[in-house]
Amino acid sequence: MCKKLISICFFIFSAAYCQAENVLILTDIHFNPYSGCSIRSQNVSCNVLKDLIEKPVESWPIIFTQESINGFKQETNNAFLTQGVNNLVITIQKDKIKTILVIGDLLEHNFDTYYKKLAPSKYNNQQNLTEFIYKTIVYTLQTIQVKFPDSKLYLVLGNNDTDYSDYQLPSTGLLESMAAYLSQSIDKTIDKKEFINSYSQGGYFTAPLINDVTLIGLNSDVLSAVNSNPILAKQQLAWLQEKLNQAVNLKKKVILFQHIPYGADLYKSSVKGRFIPLLNPDLQAAYLELLSQYSSTILVIYTGHYHAELLSTVDSSIPVIGSIAFNTMFGNNPGFKVVDIRPNGDFAGYTTYYSDLTNKRIKWKKLYSFEQAYGQPKEIIKILNQFPLRYTEPKVISYRKYFNGNNQKYLQPVSSDKNWKFYYCGIKYIQPKEYSVCTESITFFNKRRYI
Repeated sequence: MCKKLISICFFIFSAAYCQAENVLILTDIHFNPYSGCSIRSQNVSCNVLKDLIEKPVESWPIIFTQESINGFKQETNNAFLTQGVNNLVITIQKDKIKTILVIGDLLEHNFDTYYKKLAPSKYNNQQNLTEFIYKTIVYTLQTIQVKFPDSKLYLVLGNNDTDYSDYQLPSTGLLESMAAYLSQSIDKTIDKKEFINSYSQGGYFTAPLINDVTLIGLNSDVLSAVNSNPILAKQQLAWLQEKLNQAVNLKKKVILFQHIPYGADLYKSSVKGRFIPLLNPDLQAAYLELLSQYSSTILVIYTGHYHAELLSTVDSSIPVIGSIAFNTMFGNNPGFKVVDIRPNGDFAGYTTYYSDLTNKRIKWKKLYSFEQAYGQPKEIIKILNQFPLRYTEPKVISYRKYFNGNNQKYLQPVSSDKNWKFYYCGIKYIQPKEYSVCTESITFFNKRRYI
C-alpha cells in the first residue's frame, strides 16, 4: 500500500514538473490615442487629447469615443485595443498565463510629431509630452494587466517607445517612471532596486522565469543601424556578459527577448534589392560574438519589429522567434503567440493566433502551431538549419502562408517572388555575404534547390 502511494505521488509530482509554462507574447501594439482627432486637417483641434492630457489614466476609458475598431493599415485605436485584449483572454483562458512578454512598440509611429501638432499650446512642451507618453504606456499596459491580474508582465523598449523621435533613447525621466511602474508587476523574488537601476539606465533587466531559467530583456534599439548609441550599447553588452556569466556559474539557462532582431532589414533589403542591416554592424558583431560564446546557455531569443512571423538562427545554434503584430499597420492580420516552455527552459513549441477582422470585429482563432507546421519543437535547431529547402517543401509553404497572419487581401511581400526571397533568406542567413549569395542564387520560378 505504501509503495503504491509513493508511486502515485511520484507520478503526480512528475506530471506537474513536466508541465509546460505558458507565456503570452505580444508585440507591436502601436496604440494611437489620437484616433479621435483629425490629423490631416490644416486647422487642427483635438478636445479628446486635451481631456487625456488633463485627466488621470483611470478616466481615459470614458473619454474615448465609442468608435469602431480600426481597419487594416491603421494604428491601434482604443476600441481595437480593448476588444482585442478582452477576446484574447476568452480565447486562451485554458492556458493559465503566468508570464506576459511585451516585445516593444506600445506607441504609434511618430508619436511625438502628432503630439506637437495636436496638443493645446499650453501643453505643447517636452515635459508634458513625456508625461503624456508615460500615461499612454501605463494605460496600454493596464488594459492588459487588468485581464491577467495574477500574471507577471515584462516590457522591453521598441524603437517607437520614446519621448523623442523614433529610434532615440527615451529621456531619463521617462525611463525612471517606467522602471518604477514596471517594478510593481515583476516576480516577487527580484531585487526591485537592481531592476529599477538597470531599466532606468537603458531599458534592460533580468528576472527569473521558471525553475532554473532566467529571463533577460534587452534594449536592442541602442544597437540599431538607424540611430545607434555606442556608449550605452557597450554598457549593455558588458552588463549582459556579467549576467550570462552568473547564469553559467549558477547552472541556469537564459531566454532573451528584444524588439529588433539581427541580420538584414528584410523590408528595406527587399526594396533596395541588397543587404541592408538592422543593427549597427560593429555593435552587432560584438553582440553576436557574445551570443556565440554563451550559445550553450541561451535557449531562445524572442523578437518583434517585423509585424510578421519570424524564424531564424544565431550562430546556427540559438533559435530566434518573432510574432505577427497585435497591430494591422503593415497590412497583416493581427495576432499574438502563446509559447510553451518546459520547466528546464526547453522550447516546447507555440501556438500563433490571429483575427481577420470579419464584420469589423476581433475574433481570435488559431493560425497554426509550431509542431503542426514545422515538426517536433525539440528539433527546432535542426529544422532551422535545414532551411532554405525546396520551394515545394511543406515547411516552406507553411512559412510563406503564415508570414503575415494568412492575410489574403494584403499579400505583399508574400505574393511577390521577387520580394519574398529577401524575407526567406533571412531565416538562415544574417551576415551580408551569405545573405546576398542566397538572394542572388534563388530562382523561385524553376523551383530548383536553393543553396
